[in-house]
Amino acid sequence: MDDNGERAAECMSRLPASLADIGFSVSTGRVVDFRARNYLRPQPQRGTAPLIYPAHFHKGSIKWPNGQTCKPNAIIVDRHTEDLLVPPGAYVLVRRFSAKEERRRIVAAVYDADCVSGGPVGFENHLNYFHCGGRGLPKDFAKRLCIFLNFTVVDTFFRQFSGHTQVNALDLQSLRYPSQEQLRAIAAKIPRLTDDQDAVDEVVEKVLFAT
Repeated sequence: MDDNGERAAECMSRLPASLADIGFSVSTGRVVDFRARNYLRPQPQRGTAPLIYPAHFHKGSIKWPNGQTCKPNAIIVDRHTEDLLVPPGAYVLVRRFSAKEERRRIVAAVYDADCVSGGPVGFENHLNYFHCGGRGLPKDFAKRLCIFLNFTVVDTFFRQFSGHTQVNALDLQSLRYPSQEQLRAIAAKIPRLTDDQDAVDEVVEKVLFAT
């Protein structure tokens, strides 16, 4: 382990909460596209719900449909797919896979139903999603959690202790997390989602680890 890894491990060990402590859970996206092929549609239409892939990530949020992916953008809503969908709301999504050469392993974004669609949504199996008992998160909390997960120290810590490029729900569940109060303090200093990594790192570092 190098110096950065040692420091990341020390910082993460100082965080006070488990995911359960702050009242939320993380699961793997339910839609395995090749198994649900008959119910997928290239574009949204009447009777469909959004289908979200990692390709829909855009600067910490979701751009759907974005015109930049050949993946389906929608899934039929009927009795055959109801168990694949989750209720409308705000969710924090984390990519499950990355290429070895990519700079980050943990990449998070917020899905906000009010900005995409008012109905249920399908998360493809290459995503993990944070939720509250199977339903959406409070919007403010979703933003706070997303900012924390995009903190470089979290990614460095994960890289030190995982030798593969896959981020499973169990990996995310096993992390230490800030308290609700610390997450509120982070969000107060970063009022909107941003892809400015230096700004995220500076704020989260000061809130969580300034002595």
